[in-house]
Amino acid sequence: TDLRAQHPAWHESLVNHFDDPEAWRMIAGVPELLDGLEERGVPCVVTSNWHGALHGILQSLGIHGRFRAVLTSAEIGRKKPHAEIFRAMMRALDDPSGRVLHVGDSWGDDVEGARHLGIEPVWCAPRGVAPPVEQARVIRNPLELRDLFADG
Repeated sequence: TDLRAQHPAWHESLVNHFDDPEAWRMIAGVPELLDGLEERGVPCVVTSNWHGALHGILQSLGIHGRFRAVLTSAEIGRKKPHAEIFRAMMRALDDPSGRVLHVGDSWGDDVEGARHLGIEPVWCAPRGVAPPVEQARVIRNPLELRDLFADG
């Protein structure tokens, strides 16, 4: 059997699965993490290499309204690590202090993209995976962000 002939159907099935809000589960503790960040006055923006389906996914999880903005690469017209998506994030944050952390799970897209614009990166890396170079804070679970903001 020529598996290449089945590729379009597999691709469509995969895209449909990832765009389905029912396919996603939130990590326990994320609403409390967002509450804590909000109480500390820390604005949050989602910046993702995704498309408009992300809005529905975050709405179904009950957290879409917790973010100052939800920016997708499809809507911005550029994907990470391109500088324009990071600039859009900075405009959405509108933080005169300039103190921004970008948290992401891709070394190239998130860490290198943020560093290129002088934004402090935090790499959410899988357990046991070391950063290619020691130039970013590393967390293993998004809930570890609590520790970064523990002192204010």
